[in-house]
Amino acid sequence: MDYSSDAYVHRIARYYRRIRHLNQFGAVRVSSDELADYMNISPSQVRTDLSKLGVGQSGYGYKISALSEELEKLLGIDKINEMILIGVGKLGQALLAYPGFYRYGFRFRAAFDINPSLQGKTFGYLQEPIQSASELPRFLAKNKIPIAVLAVDPESVQPIVDILVDGNIEAIWNFASNYPDVPEDVVLENVRILESLLKLSYQLEDDNESFQKGEKET
Repeated sequence: MDYSSDAYVHRIARYYRRIRHLNQFGAVRVSSDELADYMNISPSQVRTDLSKLGVGQSGYGYKISALSEELEKLLGIDKINEMILIGVGKLGQALLAYPGFYRYGFRFRAAFDINPSLQGKTFGYLQEPIQSASELPRFLAKNKIPIAVLAVDPESVQPIVDILVDGNIEAIWNFASNYPDVPEDVVLENVRILESLLKLSYQLEDDNESFQKGEKET
């Protein structure tokens, strides 16, 4: 079992969302069979995925409160995770307004933009007024922030990332279409919005072709 693979992390995140949902409706326990049905995987895969947490008992299932606590530790959301945002355009403002980050313990501590008309304003769940992008190095020198979110134009990505790396940012969530270079000790997650949409379009087209082919054969 590769506990660092994207597939494993994706399943862990889905387990946690399901457990939160069950907890909200007052459920106390959940079985591997129930989780497998929800995830569309085998019960043995569920047991393998969750075995490192040490909370399940054979024939007894998982106590939701204990499983939730261990999943939060595994996902690193058993604490407040402060973030900064660089780029407060339409996408950046939408990110600041999204309540899901707040519910999962993520906080936008500060935001930076080159547009003077945005500086001094606040949006959504932003904790401090927007600052000039030129203030970013000074802010990082005074504050230890683990996560930076990028919503900037492609040409600006690498120069900003270099500033973030110099400022000891540990992880970068990049929404720009350019993928920057980072040191091995910096976690980089590139959000491929357009690629995801193209994948959806491809699958839709493929399904339509399969349907049309089936009609001709009948």
